[in-house]
Amino acid sequence: MKKIVCLLFLIIFISGCYYGNFQGARTTGEGKFNARLYGIFPAYLSSDSRRKAEASGEDMASYAGGLFMQYGATPRFDLGVQTIGYYSFGFHAKWQATPGKARFNVAPILWLNYFIPKKVIVPKFTIVMSLDLSKRACLYLAYEGFYAPNVTKWDEAQKGKIPWSDVKERYMDSICFGADVTLQKGTPSNSFHPFGLSAELGFPLKNKYPVILFGIGIFY
Repeated sequence: MKKIVCLLFLIIFISGCYYGNFQGARTTGEGKFNARLYGIFPAYLSSDSRRKAEASGEDMASYAGGLFMQYGATPRFDLGVQTIGYYSFGFHAKWQATPGKARFNVAPILWLNYFIPKKVIVPKFTIVMSLDLSKRACLYLAYEGFYAPNVTKWDEAQKGKIPWSDVKERYMDSICFGADVTLQKGTPSNSFHPFGLSAELGFPLKNKYPVILFGIGIFY
């Protein structure tokens, strides 16, 4: 487990991406903390699509990652902070729109990120729906959209092939499907959420060359 954690931390500090949800619609719980660390790995639908994406400069980074932390301000409202590689940091708010005891839940999430290389604010909106399979597991479906410097150009800019001023902002969005599984039993005396894992598939909707984003996350 320590090797997995170290690998994910390494991914975060050498990469970045605004794609990824890695949570169900339930909030953390009043007075509770929750930290989530995740990595994303793209897979094209064919070798030909990958070659065309590389040739056109529209290929996704080989991997990406992020970290976000949430605090339960009320039973149905979370406040949080996040960082995406060394590219950005920001704040977010999550509201569980459905009652706390419902098996099916819906939550909108608003994210605001400061994108360091271009010194611009990047807004992101997520709407996530989840179905509790048990007290420790849920399936979720989410839509996310953000207006940001084109993520397919970040690698080129970071390597100095193009200036960051040439990385234009555009609207990008995706659909995410995943599962959250809590592996430990929670105790009232523990302020942190019990340890667990997330697995996710993401489908960017505006990419010229279709790609699937495989994600894995850990939370506590």
